[in-house]
Amino acid sequence: SSDLGSYHYKSFYLYCRNLALNNVLPKGIAIGTHNGEFGEWVPLVIEDKIQSVLVEASEKQFNELYKNYSMKNNTTLLNTLITTDGSDVEFFEGGRGYTNTIVENVIRNWETE
Repeated sequence: SSDLGSYHYKSFYLYCRNLALNNVLPKGIAIGTHNGEFGEWVPLVIEDKIQSVLVEASEKQFNELYKNYSMKNNTTLLNTLITTDGSDVEFFEGGRGYTNTIVENVIRNWETE
C-alpha cells in the first residue's frame, strides 16, 4: 500500500538523519534520478545528510537535475547511462522525458504522450 511506501521512506530518512547527527554521512547512489523532483533520497540530498552520486542518462533531465542539485556539497552528478557490462547501447526517450529506456519497444508500444 502507499502507507507502507511512506513508512519505508520515513524510516530511511530517520535512519540517515540519525547517522548524520552522529557525524556519519551515509553514502548512496541513485540511478535514473530524472530531474530530482521525487525519490526517497531527495530530502536527504537537499539537507546534505548523505553523500550521494546522482546518475541520469537523459541530457534534458540531467540539465534540470544539475540546476536543482549542483550547489549541494555532498553530491556528485553524472550524466551517463550505466549498463551491466559497460557496453554502449542505444538510448530512447519518449513523451515529456519520463520514459527513458534501452528497449525501443517500450517507447513505440507503451508511451502515448
